[in-house]
Amino acid sequence: MYDYETNKLPMSYKSMFRHNYDIHPQMPTMRASNIYTDIPRNKFVENLPNFIIPKLWNKWMEILDVHKSKHSIRGQMRNLLLNKYLDSIKCTNKL
Repeated sequence: MYDYETNKLPMSYKSMFRHNYDIHPQMPTMRASNIYTDIPRNKFVENLPNFIIPKLWNKWMEILDVHKSKHSIRGQMRNLLLNKYLDSIKCTNKL
């Protein structure tokens, strides 16, 4: 998705995703730059990459600094996931 946003993917991927401002240009909102996500018709379609990847990307972009490099974003994601994991796992075993 980072490569898509920075126009580093082949032309065949250009039409795969759209932004909210492409769908609703007359309604500038706070989330206009998010990737547009259709409403899936069933649970199977909901888990396909076309639906799940933009949904995850939009969620991560609310948390991360998107104006950095791909490497930096990857590190931020790793740190957030590890911190979330460490906060949820509490070891009660005494050594």
